[in-house]
Amino acid sequence: MKIQDGYIYCLSNPCMPGIRKIGMTRRMPDVRAKELFTTGVASPFKIEFAKKVTDFKHKEIILHNILSRYSVRVSYNREFFNISQEEVRTLFDLIDGELWDEDTDTDADANAKITQNGMFVFDVVVVTR
Repeated sequence: MKIQDGYIYCLSNPCMPGIRKIGMTRRMPDVRAKELFTTGVASPFKIEFAKKVTDFKHKEIILHNILSRYSVRVSYNREFFNISQEEVRTLFDLIDGELWDEDTDTDADANAKITQNGMFVFDVVVVTR
């Protein structure tokens, strides 16, 4: 099995004080956060921080195991934890990788936009010689 790069992230939502969503994605963290803002969620998610890592799926599993043991997991099969942002940041700081910065986002997904109904719209760039 090929080890892939991706992102682990910590999101918050003003409608869920004290709760953090800890997850992973191959896409850019801002794209993932926008995907989660659906009709069942009253407010958009805020990216507290994210990190580009190698073997992101495995690192998410490890994070969830640690968080399940040392914090309150809201539901056993969901990625929501009752934990402070500072505590999650301490765990992220222990993981090798590059912190994601929205202002220097250079991934191909940076050209993708999400519409209200969750559809992707891509900007088209034409290059001529």
